[in-house]
Order: sequence, then C-alpha cells, then structure tokens
Amino acid sequence: MNCSHPNLWKFLKGLKTEQSYVDAQIIQARAGVRQARKHEQIRREARILNILNETTTTNFEKVLGLAENISLKSS
Repeated sequence: MNCSHPNLWKFLKGLKTEQSYVDAQIIQARAGVRQARKHEQIRREARILNILNETTTTNFEKVLGLAENISLKSS
C-alpha cells in the first residue's frame, strides 16, 4: 500500500489484490510455467557457482566469497 494511513477498505482491497496475485502465481507454478529471471539474478547465480566449483580455494575462502555475494545483493 502506497499511502501512510489507509482506511479499512483500502487495506482489504490491497489484501485481495495480493491474494489474487499469489493465486495466479500458484496456478502458473502448477502448470509448469517458469518465471523469467532477471539478468542480475543470472549473473549472481553464475558468480556463486563459479565460487563453489573453484577447486583451488579452501572451504573458508568459498564461504567468504559467498558472504561477499550475499552482502552485494542486499546493498
């Protein structure tokens, strides 16, 4: 909701809108429709896989690399 003090009816309308969106997503998931991934998400997944598949690094270095990628996501 994009207002600071919604009344009850606006709140209920927002809940109904969100529920219909979630229902549609569930129906699509059951039908096997794959969600489009953003380019940024694809790049992040590739970086994580590269960190995990690197054979010359120790497990500690892998954890540090994963933590850095997670902190980049939140910023």
